[in-house]
Amino acid sequence: MKYLIFTVSTICCFSAFSQVDQSALKKTQDVLRDSSKRSSHIEASSPQAKQALELLRSMGMSKQQEDALFDIAADSFGSMMNSVNGDTSKLKKQLANGMSDPKSFIKNMDSRSIDRIRELSSQVEGLNKNERK
Repeated sequence: MKYLIFTVSTICCFSAFSQVDQSALKKTQDVLRDSSKRSSHIEASSPQAKQALELLRSMGMSKQQEDALFDIAADSFGSMMNSVNGDTSKLKKQLANGMSDPKSFIKNMDSRSIDRIRELSSQVEGLNKNERK
């Protein structure tokens, strides 16, 4: 689960933007949910997110699970942006704290997102355990 929490915080970091409005938030969430757009963006500007995704893929994460992860990230990013009233400096601080302390990051998430991360984590970890057998 800690890999998924770290990955969600990493993904949200690459999504941070300076001029916050609902249109920009929607565009960011669209990039997170569209696999071709996000792949291009990650390749171009987010080596940490790329590395985290490679780790999860090496653990057996499927394309469907990857899409679910980014859907969680998109929802979380929106919730976090709303929780800081669009203040990007507060958001960046929250995200930076999440990179170094995933437990603190998850405390800022809603219970639905936490449940979705737990479910996805158990699926990926289950795949990894089956490969070791």
